[in-house]
Amino acid sequence: ANLTKDIGTQDAADFLGISRRNLEHRFKKHLNTSVHKKLLEFRLKNAENLLRETDKKVEDIAVSSGFCHGPHLCRIFKTAYGQPPLSYRKNYQIKTNK
Repeated sequence: ANLTKDIGTQDAADFLGISRRNLEHRFKKHLNTSVHKKLLEFRLKNAENLLRETDKKVEDIAVSSGFCHGPHLCRIFKTAYGQPPLSYRKNYQIKTNK
């Protein structure tokens, strides 16, 4: 629900009432990842779903997924998925009968 907000590790730690170091340690111990990487994973999954299920522009998907702008989403998405967002959409978009 808060993906569009500029939320980081410190914000999550403050919300939970623990130190940033404590939160990072718990993430590493229990999830074997960092808070930053998990937030990025949530944002990428949201962008992936929007690419597959909507015809929204990449810039709009970027903003609604918590990225600062379209080129940032494109760079991160290509690193994670091996292809740019529009290629991903072309290959995996859910077709609907209109």
